[in-house]
Amino acid sequence: MMKKIKWVVCDYGGVIGKKQNKGIIARICKLIGISIKDFDSLYRKERDSYDAGLLDRETYWNHKLESINKDPGSVDIKTLFDLDIKSWLDINKETTHYLSSIKPKVNLALLSNMPEDILPEIRKQSWYNLFDTGIFSCEEKICKPDNRIYDLLLKRIRSEPHEVLFIDDLEINVKAAQKNGINGIQFFDCRSMKKEINTNYSLKKV
Repeated sequence: MMKKIKWVVCDYGGVIGKKQNKGIIARICKLIGISIKDFDSLYRKERDSYDAGLLDRETYWNHKLESINKDPGSVDIKTLFDLDIKSWLDINKETTHYLSSIKPKVNLALLSNMPEDILPEIRKQSWYNLFDTGIFSCEEKICKPDNRIYDLLLKRIRSEPHEVLFIDDLEINVKAAQKNGINGIQFFDCRSMKKEINTNYSLKKV
């Protein structure tokens, strides 16, 4: 039996936006003087605190540079900030096209871990108007997979968990949603997402 869904809730990075741009990652690595293989471990440390608005970008990046014994004053910090933002702005047009096609049938929301420096750029995008509401870690001071952000989502959209379908590229975030009674799909690509929705869910706003 197909589950009736009133809200489709999407993550941004890895679903609406593509994965972090590898070419820009390479430019960041060159700028700060590290190898690409060392980037992820350096970048992820304290990223949740930055996404939750508990660290500003100056503190976040100064900590990165200090941890690799780099004088922050020796780096073009504005370029570093700009590259970090730009690295997250590639859009998966196949996903946004699909969401546009289902918009008449279902309510759409965003639920994303996102720092306050990237959020204004996201809100400028034309696809952003597809969404009825958005919940962002930097504004709520909570990151997925914390249960509180899913509770906040349900209160914001005034829906029961079984009426909601959450889509995220990270399994840990999907499982956290499911533990709260929310339906979940781990995103790998738009084609498999559409197939799973068409097979298992009936989209209807009311």
